[in-house]
This record gives sequence, C-alpha cells and structure tokens, in this order.
Amino acid sequence: MNGNEVKQRKERKETKHLILEIKDGVLFAVFKSGKIAYSDAIEIINERLEYTEGNSYPAIATTEKNLVIDKLAREYFRSDDGVKGLSAMAMVEDKKYTQILINFLLKFYKSPIPMSIFTTEEDAEKWIKSLNIN
Repeated sequence: MNGNEVKQRKERKETKHLILEIKDGVLFAVFKSGKIAYSDAIEIINERLEYTEGNSYPAIATTEKNLVIDKLAREYFRSDDGVKGLSAMAMVEDKKYTQILINFLLKFYKSPIPMSIFTTEEDAEKWIKSLNIN
C-alpha cells in the first residue's frame, strides 16, 4: 500500500474516549459519552497523532450523547498542540444550545485552523471538501 492510499483510507480504531477512521482523506472522530478532563484531552491528541502517523487531515468530529469537556480540556483542544496534525475541523452537533455556545466560542477564541459547526455530517463533509485542503 502506498502513502496516498494510507492517507485516503485507514481502518477504524477505537480508544477509551473516541473512535477514529480515515475515509476519502478525511479524519472522522466520534467522541464517546462521558467527561473529558485536561489529562484525557492530552491522551486523545496523542492517540490521534499516532493514528494519523504524522499526516495532517481535515477532520469531522461528532459526539455520542452526554459528552462533557471541561474548560482546560477545551482550551487544550483549541491550542496549537491540540490542533497539531489537523488542517481543518468541522464539528457536528444537533443540540441548538450547544451550537450557540460553540459558535460563540469560535467567534471569540480564534482557532489556528479553519473550524466550523454543522447540524449534519453531510454538511460538514461539504464544507471540508470545499476548503480543498488535504
């Protein structure tokens, strides 16, 4: 298998906090239910970097029900270290109040990469593809 094939598709991997899969050159991350503290955020980023083997990907993140991310973990996810290996991030959230909160945070805390929120995975994929950054 050559490097381009690895970058376009990779077998799904499940960890304590998330499920990772690369499809069509996009990293899909499903965060499992529960609470994510700062130490968990560091572990999640390290697992993602290991999974992507140092390659950079646009990503789509979704969540299972009842995910809580504490303030320090959110700050870490937004930091340069937290977005390392990501070229863009689309978040999918169907709860209106969570969308409002995330949009507020995106306006006031600038991310080092393009980042947006969507109600469907299909809309998130369209946005990611429109950026032309693989």
